Amino acid sequence: MKVAVTGATGLVGRKAVDCLKNGGFEVVPLTRNVKEGYVSTDYGVESLTAIFKDVDAVVHLAARREGNCRTYEDFQSNENLTENILLAMKNSDKCNRIIYMSSISVYSGEKDLPWDEEVLPKPKGFYGLSKLVCEHLCGIYQRFGINYTILRCAHILGIEEKGYMLSKFMSGAYNHKQICVIGKSVAKREFIYVKDVANAIAWALTSNESINQTFNLGYGKGYTNLQIAVLINQAFGNEGNLQYKSDVSEGIQSSYTNVSKIYSAGFKPQFSIETSMKDLYQEYCGIQQR
Repeated sequence: MKVAVTGATGLVGRKAVDCLKNGGFEVVPLTRNVKEGYVSTDYGVESLTAIFKDVDAVVHLAARREGNCRTYEDFQSNENLTENILLAMKNSDKCNRIIYMSSISVYSGEKDLPWDEEVLPKPKGFYGLSKLVCEHLCGIYQRFGINYTILRCAHILGIEEKGYMLSKFMSGAYNHKQICVIGKSVAKREFIYVKDVANAIAWALTSNESINQTFNLGYGKGYTNLQIAVLINQAFGNEGNLQYKSDVSEGIQSSYTNVSKIYSAGFKPQFSIETSMKDLYQEYCGIQQR
């Protein structure tokens, strides 16, 4: 199977490309930039139509993330890009399968935890709203013979996440510095290792059980920031070197899902939260020693 991957230079994209190649897929990695080993595209319909003429499926990972985006307009590029991809697939005689990477940001409401796929999505932010719109676009284009799988992904564990809490914890633990957890650490959030995200993509491309289905993708359990800091310290050989400032609000809410649907359909993660931390440490060491 020949598969195009959008956002191939991103956190998930790099792992997905490697995973698919190792799994025997022929991969067309897409990026906006000119880069050796990648196919450059402006993600316009004309460019994508030319690329998709001999492609069987698309893994759509490219998206604008939260960052400094503050308005709905900031995220409408996600919807425009997704429709460009679907239009180009419609123009193709061959490309009729899309794996769309969504997010558990489409959910909200702590009274409904753990969220399952039957819960009515009610995004609290513009990013989640843009993801939900893109999900519906995939569903609408099913009328043109395009089959989809939507993966609503939990918070991703990966060493490439620069500037976020996890990267700060890992950097501190690797350098044997005291990790500081600020906030009451009450909210529980769900995570999944980036390698398991890549494994789920490979599974979805070949599983009949995944066709025209929406799945939660995570480890099915929530962890507080304090629990994550402890696990990172343990895996990175920095156990006990931690400061906990619990006198302020952490400013986040719990977010975790029921993952029984994807497990029943045949996908099982290769990692747990504990083994993913150990693998993260090995990867982190490898990068630091280059």
